Amino acid sequence: MKVPADLQLNIEVEAGDSSATLRAKAQSQVQNAIRAIGEAAGEKAWKQLERTFGRPPGNKFNFVRESGDQAITNASAEERREVEEEIFERLKKQRAEKAAAM
Repeated sequence: MKVPADLQLNIEVEAGDSSATLRAKAQSQVQNAIRAIGEAAGEKAWKQLERTFGRPPGNKFNFVRESGDQAITNASAEERREVEEEIFERLKKQRAEKAAAM
């Protein structure tokens, strides 16, 4: 499961944060990231439905939200670990950037 590059994590990272702190922050964002991945897939599927059927039945907002909910429900432990690891790596990069700016 790939975390979109444009996903805004909105996590405050400090240059002195330990790896354990960053790991905990990453773990706290896994569900939000998986929801964003599912919603992005829902948006893409909705556009495909529009191309196929013109105007799909139902509500786009509900369809996209439900796609995000299903992504959370269906994500395997391995996928959750992959998402956590990617977030953790991004946080480590942010920490390094902050440390270099000091």
